[in-house]
Amino acid sequence: MELEELREDLEIVFDKEESDLKNQGYSYVYKGSQAKNITYPNSEMLLQIFAEMGNDAASAFFKYTFVEILKKKVVESDEIICLLITGGCSYVGTSALCFYALIETGYVNDAIESFKKRQNGCCGIYRLLLVILGKTYFDSNQLKELSNILKVTRGCDEEEPLRYKMAQTRFEQLETKIKKVNIEINQDKITVTEKISLLGLSTNYVELLNCIDSFILTDTSKVVNAGMISTLRTFMADLLKDIATRLAKSEGTKIPHAEGKSEMGDIRSYLKSKLDFTDTDDKFIDSFVDILHAEGGHSFMSEKEYFRLSRNIAIEIALFVLSKYEKKYKI
Repeated sequence: MELEELREDLEIVFDKEESDLKNQGYSYVYKGSQAKNITYPNSEMLLQIFAEMGNDAASAFFKYTFVEILKKKVVESDEIICLLITGGCSYVGTSALCFYALIETGYVNDAIESFKKRQNGCCGIYRLLLVILGKTYFDSNQLKELSNILKVTRGCDEEEPLRYKMAQTRFEQLETKIKKVNIEINQDKITVTEKISLLGLSTNYVELLNCIDSFILTDTSKVVNAGMISTLRTFMADLLKDIATRLAKSEGTKIPHAEGKSEMGDIRSYLKSKLDFTDTDDKFIDSFVDILHAEGGHSFMSEKEYFRLSRNIAIEIALFVLSKYEKKYKI
């Protein structure tokens, strides 16, 4: 392929895009909410041109040129309003085509950065985004960038519907992320309860966790009462103390006391020594336990969502310590 041939091929596709918009009012088809992506023949042709360049070193320059031409079109191409014979109007230009083709070839960030610099109307891309949001993948940062672009642009009928769709899409993505985290955390909670049973520890720990979860899952006040915070402190402190005491008993020793340290400080130092915690592990556990027991910890955890986060961290620390204990002593 020669460079001029590439440019000519692209111009043919661009001309076809504008012709479709002038005569039909559309250049892609979207078939219902279950469709993963739109049917976009002109974009598919661009993808074929890109794919035919191959993956060898010689093709790198042509791919670079391809991407740069599309980025320039997103930034600079004209957008005109064309009245259709059938009624209504169409936004005629190639910005939406090039924006979508960049996304489909994996240059999502380039597409968004070019869109931020767009100079000559955004309605074509807005109409496209209304169709593909939630169907074409954008990560949270990319959605944030698109949302920021929307905040500073004016003059298109699609703006308000798109702002609504953007807010909805970002919310759904956040909801999915939280659900995924909660599924993982809840699986870890099951593992913690299994290890507590396997290691012969008191079932009180399981009851404490269940009590905390019952509070979190019910429609209670957003403010967490002192009793629930105390329950979480008890779970964490008693579990660490129980494991340290068992270790000392199995070795026929006592937990050493260091001058100036509290009982919990002695326990944490002992566990670090016996279970081979790294300095990073130890500092993380220390910081969390200190938050649980400091005066400021009450105000930090009094908001329900912070309390949920604290519960999740406690489960992960418990799983980490129990796994170390189980592995080292082959119980």
